Amino acid sequence: MENKNKRERCIERGQLEVVRDLEILRALARVRFLTKWEIAENFFTDGCPVKERIGRLANRHLIRCHRRGVAASHGYSAWCLTTAGIKAVLDAFPNEQIPSGLDQRLQSQPLIDLEHREAISRVYFNLLRSESSEGFEHGSQDEVEEWVDRVRRADQLQWQSDGDVVIQLNKESGEVRLVPDATVTAPAKRVRLFIEFDRSNKGLSRIEEHLSRYAFFLRSGYTRRYADGFAPWVVFVVKSEGRRVGIARLAERLLGQAGHHARVLVANRDATPWLSEILFKDEDADWVQPAAPGGDLGQVVRAFVRSNHVFLREAAPMFEKIEGQIPEMLACWKRSLHALAECVPSSPDPGYRLPSE
Repeated sequence: MENKNKRERCIERGQLEVVRDLEILRALARVRFLTKWEIAENFFTDGCPVKERIGRLANRHLIRCHRRGVAASHGYSAWCLTTAGIKAVLDAFPNEQIPSGLDQRLQSQPLIDLEHREAISRVYFNLLRSESSEGFEHGSQDEVEEWVDRVRRADQLQWQSDGDVVIQLNKESGEVRLVPDATVTAPAKRVRLFIEFDRSNKGLSRIEEHLSRYAFFLRSGYTRRYADGFAPWVVFVVKSEGRRVGIARLAERLLGQAGHHARVLVANRDATPWLSEILFKDEDADWVQPAAPGGDLGQVVRAFVRSNHVFLREAAPMFEKIEGQIPEMLACWKRSLHALAECVPSSPDPGYRLPSE
């Protein structure tokens, strides 16, 4: 909280570049590598001096250019943290989950599967930005508020990159392992997501084996590894609807029918809305108050429906489980809420919408 307040005071004093630099460093700690174009797209508006800002971070020895594993003729390079940059992240964000020895890992890690790396980074940045959001340069009030919102969203997540989480499984067939493309924890929502980005380059038989490993882990090892009680989800992000259908069928058979949470999302369609819904704290929970006894019937009903809406969203993992086991009961409850709401005058808040059936 103290670090968060410190960053917001920096924004209030107009020290926007300080906050932006910290967010660039935190993003690098989470996704490991970013090209100049990725930094420009997610932290700056068009025409801003991106090269100069990156140069300042490099001159302060907080980041360095990385080309390992890429042929010189390719012309591809990315930026990553230095030892000093990692220290700066930990000073600003003491709770950030940075693995020990990360500086040595970054130096030796080759830049391979470039498209895959950038796709996972897009998943992260899309979570932090609204549909119209861009970077800022001049610090208008709207731009500052947008940036504060991004900072708050990043504060709600613990994002572990590919290779940070390695799950060893001792199956009868031998020892195997799971290495999620990203592992995302949202303490406020008490959920942990194991994210896999599918490039459509593996047959469904290999996906089936991968899902069976997750099923084994969730059944026999998850609670031993994670004692915090956070609900686990296995989330596949795919490129097309056809791919979603095929993997979703396997996920339902191997995970869903066993009572585990699984989701298959299309990257450019429903991935960001669904992930945002399950990971970020609903701000509505702060203003939903119980209605006073003996009040106007319409106000009482509207307060009741709103509180149920927040309840449904905040307890999403629990309701997913109920819906999987007794879907008719949850569907009846939602229909009853709609019917109750329709019996009273419209809500005084025109922007409020009932949860979908």
